[in-house]
Amino acid sequence: MKKILIPSLVAMGFVCGYANEQPRSYEYFAANLQIAKARVQECAKTGSVAYIDAVECNNASNAVSEANEKIMAKLPRERVEILNGLRRISVLLDDFYAYHTAMGKFENQAEQMTNIPNPIAVAGKNCAKYAIIGSHEVEIAIDKNDEICKGLANEFEKNFGQKQALSRKENSEKSDIWTFDVTKKYSNFYYIFLNAVE
Repeated sequence: MKKILIPSLVAMGFVCGYANEQPRSYEYFAANLQIAKARVQECAKTGSVAYIDAVECNNASNAVSEANEKIMAKLPRERVEILNGLRRISVLLDDFYAYHTAMGKFENQAEQMTNIPNPIAVAGKNCAKYAIIGSHEVEIAIDKNDEICKGLANEFEKNFGQKQALSRKENSEKSDIWTFDVTKKYSNFYYIFLNAVE
């Protein structure tokens, strides 16, 4: 699996110091997956861009991601499709947060801020759609009329639903509608997703 590097975070963090400390390597985390998962959980919460944090978060997330691929290869197809849908939503949320943080505003078209398709399909079914609401909110609607989409709705609530930046606008038999406020306390949703694979 291709490893992901986050040069902007590393560059930003380098000026913060930690000259005498060495971040733990990808190889270390790959050999110690429980420690890697714990580190990813920490990374999901922290806003630190210190050099050692940025590199360790990157190394730990790559190790967990690679291990997750092996796990997902053994899971039922439906479960894999639901997890892939959750992954797309996690990237979507992180994209909107990163764009607003960098630019201080949203663009008129969501497609200018993320590459995640709208609607979001799971196993060929359009399970979720999103829209910009005002200057700093994103609305995510997850359909629950289909069993596989209902599975996505359940995974979203289980893994993301308690985060401060998210609030539920609607909860019915047909759909869940959530509002993501990028100005509230942030969590890295992709890192949260990595620990959701089981």
